[in-house]
This record gives sequence, structure tokens and C-alpha cells, in this order.
Amino acid sequence: MAATELAASPATSAAPADAARYEPYDFRGTAKFGREQVRALQVAHEAFARRVASVLGAQLRGLVQVDPMGIEQVTFDDYVRSTPTPAVLGVVDCDPLPAPVVLDLDISLALSVVDRMLGGDGRPTEVRRPTDLETHLLGDVLGGPMQALASTLEAYTVVQPQLTALEHNPQLLQIAGPADLALVLTFRVAIVQGAQAEGVLTLCYPIAALEPIVEQLSRGSGQTELTEGPSPLAPLLAETRVDVRVRLGAAQVSAAALAALQPGDVIRLDAEPDEPAVASVGDRQVALGHIGRRGRRLALLVRAARPDLVSVAETPAEPRSGGRDE
Repeated sequence: MAATELAASPATSAAPADAARYEPYDFRGTAKFGREQVRALQVAHEAFARRVASVLGAQLRGLVQVDPMGIEQVTFDDYVRSTPTPAVLGVVDCDPLPAPVVLDLDISLALSVVDRMLGGDGRPTEVRRPTDLETHLLGDVLGGPMQALASTLEAYTVVQPQLTALEHNPQLLQIAGPADLALVLTFRVAIVQGAQAEGVLTLCYPIAALEPIVEQLSRGSGQTELTEGPSPLAPLLAETRVDVRVRLGAAQVSAAALAALQPGDVIRLDAEPDEPAVASVGDRQVALGHIGRRGRRLALLVRAARPDLVSVAETPAEPRSGGRDE
């Protein structure tokens, strides 16, 4: 009897180790995309992250960082179950793709973005369902990621994204069957200027939406370079303040004369009385005009805007003939 127990004890002790190697498997979620296809889509969306950062930064007039976190294949039912409520779920119709995609913006980050748009400091608030006004503004906020989505997918097909619905309850999403496969990309979004806020942006592609471009994904034809066109930072740069310097003329004097200057002395410049002053930004001439006053301040009356003038450093002023009074 004792020998029987001793012989059985090794098998008994090995059972927990064997069981630890088993993992649950959901046959509904059988992967339909190969590793190369998933990788191609992931690489293409690295450019998507950069575009979203630029567009959101221009909207909020601040620095925004968007970093890819990962990509996974799940059933649409699992995606819905893992999405918290309330949420900001934009249903985007990408014609001619046969199925829409979902843009999901973290609710706390979404409320912080709206607060900034309304003049607040964007500090994180309690998690709640957005009001009707906030929902309308969030539609505008999702416009930036939609533009980035169109630019990302144009390497495979030309799409025209259009926001068809904005839901706050993930259970109301009826764009795919529960057992249908979905490809979900996750991005970390951080507002790092002013009151800091951080959240997650997810992009959910139902399997039906990607079927028309499966072959292109297999060939790896995706391009990650930014497309040419107006920069999304242009509105932000337009508000940037720059130093403008106004130059009346120049003169050459000896070091001894410069050291001997007294109040009331006159230095003769190389400019005629009616010659315009030059306004410059850095070493670039931007305007010509005349010195005057506006109220109690000195001012420049612009006579001609000349952004096409060459660099100031490239055209040093040549002294004119004639003496100078010192």
C-alpha cells in the first residue's frame, strides 16, 4: 500500500505545474490577420499619432503628446465590455470602407479638453456624462483625429471620414456582430502644457472595415511619411509673438570719439531725412516705414511690407560719401 502511494505522489505533485501552462482560449476570437498585416497597420498608425498630436495641439494652443501603446485583436463583444461607461465614442463612416470605425476618447481627458476650449485651465474633473454643449464640442475635437485617420489610410485607399454618431454608452454601438473580430489600437494622450491631463485614445477597426485593404497590408504598401499640405500648427504659429527691430541708419565713428560723446553731440547717419526706416525680425527685413508717435509711444508707420527682402546680414550697409559730424 505504501509503495502505491509513493509511486503516485510524483504525478500528483506535477499536476499543478502542468495546469499552469494551460491558458483560456476563445474560439470566437480566432486571429484572422497575420503578423505582417498587423505590423503594417501598426507602423502606419505611428504617423497617425504624430498627426493627432499636431492637430490637438493647434486646437488647444498647447503642447500635446500622443504615443502608441499597442495593438490587439479581440472580438467586438470583448471591446464593448472593456469600454467604461460613460465614454466618448465617435462612430466614423469611412466611405468607401464597408463598415465604420470607432474613435474612443477617455472621458476624463475629453472633459479636460472641453474645459480648455471654453477658457478653463483644463484641470481633471470628476467622471460624468458630458452635457449637450460638451457633446457638440467633442464632435469638433474628434475632427482632428478623423483628419489624421484619412491621411493614414490614404496609403491604402482614399476615404472620406464623417462622424455619424457620438455615443456615451458602448452598449449602443451596433456596427459589428458580437463575435466579429476587431483590431484595436491604443494611444496615450498627454497635455503637457499648463494644467497637465492624460488619457487614452483608442481606434477600433471592425474586421469588415479592413477587408478591402487586406492585400495592401500583406504587401506592406503603407507609408508613414507625413503628407504635404498646410501644417496643422499654422493657427498656433500665427499667434506667436516675435521681436521687431527698427533701424534708422548706420554710422562709423572712431573709438576715441565714441568714448568722448557728451549729451547734445550729434552723430550723422548714412540715411537721408526722407529715407524710410527698416523693420527687421532677426536678420530678415519685413517692412519699410517712417518713425513717428502714437499716443505716448514711438511707432513705425509702415509704408511697404517687404517679406521678400534678402537677409540683413547678406546686405551690410555701405557708408556713403561725405563726412560725418561727431
